Amino acid sequence: MQAKLSKVLDDCLVRLSKGETIDACLTQYPQLRQQLQSLLYTAVSVSHIPKVSPSDEFRKASKLRLMARLRDKSIQARVVKSGQATALADRLGVAWRIIVVAITQPSKKVAIPVTIALLLALGGGLLLSGAFRLPSPSPALVSQCTLSILSGSVATQSPGSNVWEETQDGITLEAGTRVKTAPQSQALLTFFEGTTIKLEPNTDITIERVEGGGAQPTEIVLKQWLGKTWSRVVRMLDPGSHYKIETPSAYALVRGTLFMTEVDETGSTTVQVTEGLVAVGGQNLEVNVPAGYETTVEAGANPPQPTPIEPPGQSDAGPPGVGPGGQGPPGQSDAGPPGVGPGGQGPPGQSDAGPPGVGPGGQGPPGQD
Repeated sequence: MQAKLSKVLDDCLVRLSKGETIDACLTQYPQLRQQLQSLLYTAVSVSHIPKVSPSDEFRKASKLRLMARLRDKSIQARVVKSGQATALADRLGVAWRIIVVAITQPSKKVAIPVTIALLLALGGGLLLSGAFRLPSPSPALVSQCTLSILSGSVATQSPGSNVWEETQDGITLEAGTRVKTAPQSQALLTFFEGTTIKLEPNTDITIERVEGGGAQPTEIVLKQWLGKTWSRVVRMLDPGSHYKIETPSAYALVRGTLFMTEVDETGSTTVQVTEGLVAVGGQNLEVNVPAGYETTVEAGANPPQPTPIEPPGQSDAGPPGVGPGGQGPPGQSDAGPPGVGPGGQGPPGQSDAGPPGVGPGGQGPPGQD
């Protein structure tokens, strides 16, 4: 029975893919109608679910994070192999000292065979050492990041230069490089351990310092001069590791979180935290900003205590006052009873005619009864 139902279901699915209706399939197999009905409706529902396709930006960012992780793993492997090669060299040094002692011994009958055996071991060891010795990881491998242009155009200044040059997607940037996005342009920087920072249009930052890799603590320091950025920091387990954004008026210091930094033309800095905890500092004060909160630091001032992030599209003003032809100040809704006088009224929120509560067209002072 089960095998028959499976074959019938396969046949119905093929017929549905060719445009037949569920009722037509059920009519063809009345004896299995009860079992088939729910299965066919489920199959049709599933076929209409929209396919989830990641955006090009997500694909690019994921690829860069993967490449950064692979590069970091490669550096760690080189450190291990380099340590093994060093240990081998130490053992060969001991063998050489034994050879010297054996040669200088009075008993030539023992010294010569021992010397020959150790020379053979030394030669083989040198061959193995040459095969396995790998260079120590260069600091340049971890003092760089990769630039991805998500849209528009991006310009860079090389370390020590004052000339802006339009750059290409996918290049590697070293510490000291300055990056600026044009209007309607976005870019992404990916660091060696997977941390990323997204630059919104008209954003200007400098890559101050990028250090770490292997057993070294990770230190990433950026200077944001203008614009808005979104940082996604990979969790750093080493207590000496940190990710820091400096601005003209403040700094943000984290060890693993998601947050936004925005600097306006006056140097004022706003930090909004989406995940984790960010320490925001100013002149001589530091405040911790948790997820769902923000703080704005004016130039030359200390950061105020964080406040909840206001959802987009909301305003602190209340509904405006009522009455055709005029109204009281916005943001007050406890207006008194309307006054008299069709078609006109006194100053906003006041009425010169008639007792309160009679006739449209005016109102008492807002917020007063």
